[in-house]
Amino acid sequence: MSKRAFPWIIVGLLLIYLTARLTSLTAFPPFVDEAFHINFGRIVLASGPFARSEEGRQFVVWLYILFGAQANAPIWIARAANLIVLLPGLAAVMGTAKLLSNRWGAVFAALLIIFSPYHHFFERLALADPVASSAVLCALYFACRLKFRVAYRDAAFCGIALFLACGAKISALPYFAIPVIALIVFARSRAGLRWTVVALLVGIGLTGIYLGLLFWRGYNPFFYLETGRTTPLTQIILDNIGKSFATVMGYFTIPAGILLLIALAVLIVRRRFFLPLCLLLPLAVLWLSPRQDSRHLITPLTILLLTGAVVLGDLVQQRQSFRLPALALVTIGGLAIWLPFALTVAHAPAALVIPADDHAEYMTTEGSGFGLAEVIAALEPLHPTRVIGVLANCLGLHDIAPFPVDCPRLDPAGADIQALTSLLASSRAEGVYAVLETIPYAPTSAPGSVVATIDGEHPRLIIYNLAP
Repeated sequence: MSKRAFPWIIVGLLLIYLTARLTSLTAFPPFVDEAFHINFGRIVLASGPFARSEEGRQFVVWLYILFGAQANAPIWIARAANLIVLLPGLAAVMGTAKLLSNRWGAVFAALLIIFSPYHHFFERLALADPVASSAVLCALYFACRLKFRVAYRDAAFCGIALFLACGAKISALPYFAIPVIALIVFARSRAGLRWTVVALLVGIGLTGIYLGLLFWRGYNPFFYLETGRTTPLTQIILDNIGKSFATVMGYFTIPAGILLLIALAVLIVRRRFFLPLCLLLPLAVLWLSPRQDSRHLITPLTILLLTGAVVLGDLVQQRQSFRLPALALVTIGGLAIWLPFALTVAHAPAALVIPADDHAEYMTTEGSGFGLAEVIAALEPLHPTRVIGVLANCLGLHDIAPFPVDCPRLDPAGADIQALTSLLASSRAEGVYAVLETIPYAPTSAPGSVVATIDGEHPRLIIYNLAP
């Protein structure tokens, strides 16, 4: 692989990644959190830049505003905006692989991420975690450069990237360990110490100013990190460790998952601690959280793929005859794992096979978007002038429906049942319809006649004609 050809190969891999991720981008129904993020943008435009910043993901809200996701094709625009922001993160992964191994390692890193079903699934959703991860991976790259030089510009960029990561998702705070890990592993010297101090001063300084401004304006960005814990901490850690292994094996398949864990072990045995520490130390902090979901693991799992790329790069460097076989193995094996997954997402998302917890969260609970397309298909020929959505993912319906959808408040504790019953009773008019979800915190029925019933693994959706 010549030095002259390498940049073109990198550009080609970035284009392949973007094409693969953009294809059939809205085939998977909108998840409720995606609709929330887009709606937060509408609230920001109406109320001020820091509105809803207690959610701890304000930079992502601003990103969707920048791309105009609140106006037209909200789900597609927000998902596409995510993918554009993920390109620097992928470039950083390739750059880090090259620094820690060689050009072949960079190519392997790109291919492993392109062919990762986990990344294909979560990077195509308008969620904050992939955006924060992209910034963390940029910080990882600038920290890795400390292995070769002490440049305070790198330190500043590392700090800025960590600040952006925390602004995108406050749970990225544990990754402020990256500059310290780089110091310990690469440059245990006064110059290295000064580099780390600069990185932390820039990153923590900017983050502190931002968080201080939020507190001053009356917002608590740590709101969701302060969830009360009722389960013993030991049980939480064990459960989270189990979920992490289930995620690796469930998305990457058991053989590929085992190979990735072996690659991590190889780096540890060879005393190449930078990637293992950047993976394991922040992950240990995340395991303390009682609200651990698989999408929160996107940075650790990306670093895990990076370890595999580095080990492969080392292997083909030592035995050049392994280059084409290794490339063929990664390409053919990756395609065998990824292509059926990607085709299912694009053409039959209801048949998608993902780990049980994710299947429940994204496909069968009231927060999933499954059933919304059928609601639209039933209502569109009726040309409704108003649709009242009494369902958990009403905002998702609002963002994809070609007709006006009102989303009244729906308290998960059931406090709004009486108010919603009154709203439906007072809204009876020609052209007005209601969509009710059979969930405990919604009214059990609506006045008028039933137009259609949408059944599936998700809670039943019932469409009512509210005409008198």
